[in-house]
Amino acid sequence: VTTIFVANRRRERAAALAQRFGGEVVAVDALPLELEGADIVLASTSSPHHIVGHDELELVMRHRGRRPLLLIDIAVPRDVDPLCAQIAGVALYDIDDLQTVVSRNLEVRQAETRRAGEIIEEEIQRFAGWLGTLEVMPTLAALRTHGADIVHQVLAENDGRWEDLSPRDRERVEAIARTVANRLLHEPTVRMKRGADERIHARLQLVRELFGLEGGGAAPEPAEPAPPAEVSELAARRAKRPGR
Repeated sequence: VTTIFVANRRRERAAALAQRFGGEVVAVDALPLELEGADIVLASTSSPHHIVGHDELELVMRHRGRRPLLLIDIAVPRDVDPLCAQIAGVALYDIDDLQTVVSRNLEVRQAETRRAGEIIEEEIQRFAGWLGTLEVMPTLAALRTHGADIVHQVLAENDGRWEDLSPRDRERVEAIARTVANRLLHEPTVRMKRGADERIHARLQLVRELFGLEGGGAAPEPAEPAPPAEVSELAARRAKRPGR
């Protein structure tokens, strides 16, 4: 918009609007002449009757050489005669049209809200799974340490009870004890590594409670550094969704 004209029955109000938006004041009586050069007209007065009539606008359009004219009437009651929409080259939009646009935009926003909710829920689950992996390795290390401690304790308790045990047989007994412990813990280890999801926190907590890993006991071995959380742009995430 390069030039703005403001017409109002009260000149001081027109001057205030013109000053605010960088426009010029024109007399209401000069409105037909101004309409000949305007491209867009925004009508919003408290007039009880039409400011722009059909016959007058038909004459204006002839003088304009049928150059397109956009009328936006947001007044209640209307400032522009609805019949003006029938004039060739005239596009008339009123409050009802704007309300339709608002309703359509609202429907789009509500649909986007649902999609956003689905994305958020999916990302929460992914984040919960990733967060759970931070606890898997320390828990597994503590579990392995706990098993090794039990093997060592049982062997130590029975150290003086063997009637006849050669050093080689002793090594075999220790190896068997460690093998039993390792095989017993193998399946839980595999499942915990593979089952990192939003429920991993509860599972790990249960394992720690069942095996007495909460507090006390040997300190777990340092865990391997966890991979950083995957960060993806929202636009890219939405583009991958079906129907997009």
